[in-house]
Amino acid sequence: LEALQPCTDLTFVLNDGRTVTVSNEFEPVYANNKPTTLEKVTDQVGRLGNTLFMLGSMSIPEGPYMWPASVLNALRRDAVEALENLLITDHETAWAELAVELQDMSSIVAKGKVQYSEPMVSAR
Repeated sequence: LEALQPCTDLTFVLNDGRTVTVSNEFEPVYANNKPTTLEKVTDQVGRLGNTLFMLGSMSIPEGPYMWPASVLNALRRDAVEALENLLITDHETAWAELAVELQDMSSIVAKGKVQYSEPMVSAR
C-alpha cells in the first residue's frame, strides 16, 4: 500500500501485482503540532476486518502532513470497494473465457458412466 505524493491518492497493490488507486479531494496540510504518523495511517487504513484483504505494508510521503482519520477511513472504504470490483470483474472475465472454451467442447460425449461408492461432497 502506498500513499502517493503529499495528496490523498491511495494505491493498493495485491500480491499478484494488480493495483487500484483511489483519491479524495482533501489536500493534506502541514501539521502545526502533531503530524499524522505512519503508525496512525497504518492503523486507520489497516482496519480491513470484514474484508478479503489484509494490509501487508504501508508507506506515506515524508513530511509533517496531517490527514484526518475520516479521510483515511473514506480512502480505505473506497479502495476496498475498488479492489472487490476488480476481483469480481477479473473473475467474471475468466469465467466468460472458460464458457467459450466449453462451448467448443459441446460435441464431446461420455463413453460410459462413472460409479462412486462414496459421495463426492458432504455437508455438515
